Amino acid sequence: NQRLKFETFTQEFQFVGQLGARLDYVVGLFYLDEELFAYALNVFLGNVRTLSSQDTTSMAAYLDLTYKLSDRWSVSAGGRYTRDKKKVSQSAIREPMDVAIFEDANNSKSWSEVSPRVALDFNATPEMLIYASYSEGFKAGAVVNGRPTSALVATLFTEPETVDTMEVGVKSQWLDDRLRVNMAAFSSDYQNLQSSFQ
Repeated sequence: NQRLKFETFTQEFQFVGQLGARLDYVVGLFYLDEELFAYALNVFLGNVRTLSSQDTTSMAAYLDLTYKLSDRWSVSAGGRYTRDKKKVSQSAIREPMDVAIFEDANNSKSWSEVSPRVALDFNATPEMLIYASYSEGFKAGAVVNGRPTSALVATLFTEPETVDTMEVGVKSQWLDDRLRVNMAAFSSDYQNLQSSFQ
């Protein structure tokens, strides 16, 4: 038996424009505030009732610049600065005698990361774009929810997940834009991959 409740507020501001005839820019600010409340009763673990709450705050600023080298070539470069903070509080109680395995175990942690991106575009024809890019991604650390066996496990954060991705591809539209053909090949190298399993 499990019940979850989320309360989320998010806001993003994005500014798009040109500087001169050759430079395009995208500048943005991002904010997220999320509260998670979870209640679970696990009869398979001896009627253990777990109560969890987690607060997440994420703020980011990003910039992407595209410079037109010629009518057919352009190069892009940018990055995103992210700062995340998470707070968690968990309790585990064995029913029906209300015996606390642990109560109000809490912890908090913050992370920050700069994630760059570069790309090269070539307009082979008016209908076909060939591109290559390199980018890095970031996801804040996570905490175990649902079945923590001790206060230590209940408040232990994983390391942040990061990924380095290289991609090459083609985007094209033919037959007066009635046919779209896109192809891409990419390789992603993950560190501290986060995954859920049962």
